[in-house]
Amino acid sequence: MELVKELVKKAIPSLISDKMDALMARLVELGVQCEDDLILVEAPDIQDTLPLIQCRRLVKAFQGGDHLFQIAVDQEVVNDHITSPIVALSYAFCLFYVCNIEYPKEMSLTLEFMQRVFFGMNPDRGSKAEMKGKKHHHIPPKLSKLVTELKEFDWHM
Repeated sequence: MELVKELVKKAIPSLISDKMDALMARLVELGVQCEDDLILVEAPDIQDTLPLIQCRRLVKAFQGGDHLFQIAVDQEVVNDHITSPIVALSYAFCLFYVCNIEYPKEMSLTLEFMQRVFFGMNPDRGSKAEMKGKKHHHIPPKLSKLVTELKEFDWHM
């Protein structure tokens, strides 16, 4: 239950010790035995021990709302506090380059498109997509022209 207490302290640092003791007693009463049980706790379950906003904040922390994205290398989580999908995607692209990894075959064309168009990385050369034999992925000239025009378009209104 110490891990549970640490998680509560992290979510609500200003919680006084009397409220902490009452909350921990309520969690035990609900049947919480370990950190994994916390995902099943809902705001109405603890509403009698804390104000509603603190209940919601705590439940969000219990359900992993503080860190929606994680980055793993060789199945080892190296960053678990990413809250923005853009930041997570940027980290993923950086890892592909730093570790010199080819894109997974099933999503290589999508990642290649995003790399070149949205991130502007190596727009005219190279590829992280797997190439077999002499067949290269060819971008039709009309699509290439459209992408160039979209990049050059003044989107500010």
